[in-house]
Amino acid sequence: MSAASGDRYALGRLSSEFVDPANERAFLEATYGQRRRLSIVTCIVGVVGFLATIGLDLTDFKGTDWLVVAVSMRLGTAATLVLAAGWFWRQRGYRPATDVIVGVIHVIVGVAFLVASSPLRDRALYLLPTFLVLVLVGYLFLPTRGRFSAPVAIVLSGVFLGLIGAGAAPTEEKGLTVMLVLAINVLGVGFSRPMNRTRRREFIKTRALEAAIARRDKAEAAAAASRARSRFFMNVSHELRTPIHGIIGYIDLIEEEAEERGVDPATLADLGKIRLSSARLERTLGKILELSSLEVGHSDVTLTRVDPGAFLRELAREYIGRARERDNTITTRCLSGTPHVETDASLLRQCMEPLVDNAARFTECGDIELAAAPIYGEEGDLWVMFSVEDSGVGIAQELQSGLFDPFTRADESSSDQSPRTGVSLAVTRRLCALLGGDVDFETVVGSGTRFTIRLPAAAPTRLRALVRG
Repeated sequence: MSAASGDRYALGRLSSEFVDPANERAFLEATYGQRRRLSIVTCIVGVVGFLATIGLDLTDFKGTDWLVVAVSMRLGTAATLVLAAGWFWRQRGYRPATDVIVGVIHVIVGVAFLVASSPLRDRALYLLPTFLVLVLVGYLFLPTRGRFSAPVAIVLSGVFLGLIGAGAAPTEEKGLTVMLVLAINVLGVGFSRPMNRTRRREFIKTRALEAAIARRDKAEAAAAASRARSRFFMNVSHELRTPIHGIIGYIDLIEEEAEERGVDPATLADLGKIRLSSARLERTLGKILELSSLEVGHSDVTLTRVDPGAFLRELAREYIGRARERDNTITTRCLSGTPHVETDASLLRQCMEPLVDNAARFTECGDIELAAAPIYGEEGDLWVMFSVEDSGVGIAQELQSGLFDPFTRADESSSDQSPRTGVSLAVTRRLCALLGGDVDFETVVGSGTRFTIRLPAAAPTRLRALVRG
């Protein structure tokens, strides 16, 4: 963890570790009941210990008043530090290691108890502050990973027990009693922090796992809803295409009958408009059906070897009339060395048609070029790049980020207001992914747009698996 993450994490000076405030708050909330019970037990034990200490037969210990002062200081200082730690936690967003702070005070006051009850009591007023300073300075100079770890606690225990062995207690029995109490105290301080840290780490891992499971469930639910919606669109599109075919068929019959009867040209023109509208509706339904099929994973694939040059020339012939409607010229270019592409020709056409259609729609008195060129992938394999470049109006900046999203149009600000659903480019992107390639674009507002489709020359394994048996 680096210090650069200070906006989310803070380094507790006394805890020697980075703490995420969000995780810490969650941990404190989750363990509130347990910590409350533990605090009550700790208070009861502390009070009982305080009363028991006062009630002990300390006739062999001189300076009983010093003992009472030491125990009172221990309890009072611990409570004060807990309150201070809580205030710092609220102000700075991290948890000072209160267990370490209180543990240090326990050790210091324990030694103060030894000093006060030993022959050195007359010099305690001088020894105690000096010892406090030495302990705190020594603690601050410890490596961050070693502060009050179990090994350090054991070393400190040895030091303190050495003091006891030097004759701090007046009798062997009293000395052993104090030795045992102090040893348990110091070892408890040493092991409490690693245990608390382990509990927090386990809590954070559990919380992260629960969050990951929740995200997965949410994603699966969203995917299921998307598949259900796509199936609905598929069913609706299928149901609507049947009557549309019937309408177009009847229009053919009416036109033939009208021509035989010599109906006036205005009526024939109206019938032509009905035919065009019906054909447009059929194409729209076809696009929605194709998009829905791709979203639910239904798509049939037939692999063939496609000649890029011949493919582009055939596509240009189909759109030459559309291009001339706006006084545009449409040309093709295939660089030498461009290999044949092993892919589904029908799906490739569905990828390219929306790009050529948009180029013809948003270019006026300009040029449209369909091109193919060989390129090499990151691993040195051969790819083919198809491109559709125009000199039209370009794509506005605010529309570029969602250009390939379903039901998003790239021409909200253009003067062309013919009805469209905004699914063509979404179909192109999904079909390119299905064929193992990708689609991208470059645009300059007012100067034109260039769409590129990259496909591997050899069909990828995933595409071969979709080939109809």
